[in-house]
Amino acid sequence: ERERGVQALRESEAQARQSARLLEALFDAIPDVIGVQDRHRRIVRYNAAGYRFLGLKPEETQGRVCYELIGRVKPCEVCATAEAAVTKQPAQVEKYVSEMGIWLECRAYPVLDEQGEIAHIIEHLRDITERKQAELKLRESEVLYHDLVETSQDLIWQCDAEGRYTYLNPAWEAVFGYRL
Repeated sequence: ERERGVQALRESEAQARQSARLLEALFDAIPDVIGVQDRHRRIVRYNAAGYRFLGLKPEETQGRVCYELIGRVKPCEVCATAEAAVTKQPAQVEKYVSEMGIWLECRAYPVLDEQGEIAHIIEHLRDITERKQAELKLRESEVLYHDLVETSQDLIWQCDAEGRYTYLNPAWEAVFGYRL
């Protein structure tokens, strides 16, 4: 019976190692930055993308606070992790990180212990710089379009499928004598 117990223990340990390898592979396969912080908001670890993003090795991050890793001496004013630490609820913010010249979508997920206290916080960072740049270009384009159409002395109009005017630029509203 002792031998069966030892064998069961070995099998259980092998399964645990296999599960740990699978979870590690899954963690490192995620292309966004995933970080794990302790209850005091000190770094426990990042996934492979996190270390690449920061340009640091695991031993250079452990026990430090995230804002130190980007060259700050105090916490960010807008911080999803700080919000999650206070509310014990998931939080999300978008912010510009001037030290890195990028926009980040930051999400934080508290992990609570059996007493409902924070044991860890999982931080999820996604670089949204390209999206923010596209949004800015779109806004600039909309302003240009608006300025061109609204100040044009040429007739600019839009009709629906029944031929009713749905838009008439201001210069021609006066000519037709009504505003849409």
